[in-house]
Amino acid sequence: MKPTEQRFPEPELEPITPIEKQHNETSADSGQIQSEFEIKKITEEQEVAQIIKDKEKANAVRQELGIPTQEIKFSNPPKEDEQINNIISDLADSLIRQGEQVNPFVLDYFQDPDLFRSLPEEIKTDKQKLSELILNMGKFDDLVSQARQKSGDTSGLLGKKVHITGTLHADGRTRSAESGEKINVDFLRDQGIDPSKVLFFRITQPADRPKPEYYWTSDYYGTKKGLAGEITPEKRKTAIILTASLDVINNNGGLIQDINDDNGLAVRQIGNGNFDQNLALTKIKPSW
Repeated sequence: MKPTEQRFPEPELEPITPIEKQHNETSADSGQIQSEFEIKKITEEQEVAQIIKDKEKANAVRQELGIPTQEIKFSNPPKEDEQINNIISDLADSLIRQGEQVNPFVLDYFQDPDLFRSLPEEIKTDKQKLSELILNMGKFDDLVSQARQKSGDTSGLLGKKVHITGTLHADGRTRSAESGEKINVDFLRDQGIDPSKVLFFRITQPADRPKPEYYWTSDYYGTKKGLAGEITPEKRKTAIILTASLDVINNNGGLIQDINDDNGLAVRQIGNGNFDQNLALTKIKPSW
């Protein structure tokens, strides 16, 4: 008589109680939730571990019954960058349903794994804070496009021209003289844009002590791909991308529009003070 394989009953799942349901809904509404990225990662690890355990049990039964065992195989979990893409896409869909205008270029920034992973946990785990960054940066980008079409208008984002004289640093480096329209940060506030939620980027070398960090841009990919191509392969090995808010980098005598402006808004600090890299929101090590 052919031996039969034993079957194990599947465990019954306990239903969610009304109190648990209410707690879940309240947690979701609060905006202070665990990162969906981390939740998906943990869930997938648990699923893989459960699959392995189940197949090991089945193989143990097969061995006892003299039946050939099966090789344990399972599909790979979704790639991390796909998970990040889904998180930002879902958030964008939610904002659009609420009637918000979402800038596709800014969304693309946050779908970059290097940038998303570098964000503090208190931002990644809070949909409200992440939404505020995306919306404020999108409005700022739209305002930059409008400002370029208003040549000579000093009452908007770009104000009066400021001239910066050349100077010699203590280490012997020369800072060339430049001029450019001053950035009216207060104008942004009047337009409902929070400068603390508008991010700028700069490629540089890590430093334990404050040092000059004069040039910044709101164009993330211009920093990661464009400016990175202008430094030597040796410096690229150690280079990082600083991320800081507009109100932080404005605290060195203000900002002027950089003559090398391309996409986004490139700026130069007016003052000659040093920048403490600990003030940066993130320090990104790009995956070049």
